[in-house]
Amino acid sequence: MKHKTKIIVFEGMPGAGKTMIIKMLKVILGKQAIVMPQIALPSSHSNNSLMTSKKYLDMEINKADKIRKLSGKYKYFLVDRVFLTTLAYAYARSRQSSNLGSYRELLKYFLDLDAKRHFLRPTLFFLFFVSIEKSIDRRAKYAKNKAFKWWFDSIFLKQMEIFYNKHSSNFGMPNPIIIDTTLLKPKEIISIVRQYIL
Repeated sequence: MKHKTKIIVFEGMPGAGKTMIIKMLKVILGKQAIVMPQIALPSSHSNNSLMTSKKYLDMEINKADKIRKLSGKYKYFLVDRVFLTTLAYAYARSRQSSNLGSYRELLKYFLDLDAKRHFLRPTLFFLFFVSIEKSIDRRAKYAKNKAFKWWFDSIFLKQMEIFYNKHSSNFGMPNPIIIDTTLLKPKEIISIVRQYIL
């Protein structure tokens, strides 16, 4: 990759404002930037299955390949989540069921795949946190959608938070720029982010 290209990843808790900030940044950066959205699978896939988690990782590899191919055409890649989301989700799900076997199997799959094809590691890594109460409140419009039921389970969200705090540095990512958005307005968040990017 050309050294001037910046791959900027936004990770963290649901409802912390990642997607909103990416949209704001795209407006600021204009044609210099391209947004790589969060991966979504058809609703027919069960979010609880190990097979689905592996499928997400496969798609994250494909996203990394796409970014490599586009390198040089854009100065900024604004990436909405990477493989950490899938690992955090599986970790929280396994913790909640008191059975880490599924997470360990997914972790092995991740390591094997990473050795062969290499997941994306960014230039800048933003890790957004938000209080669990605020996370649930901000995503209230999804409360009746069964596909998002985990985002309204405070125990599950706490386990995700633990994963990001304790384990996100174990996967070759750069040191995160941590922002707690709980009490911040969008303009305040974007002001902080711009200090690191521009």
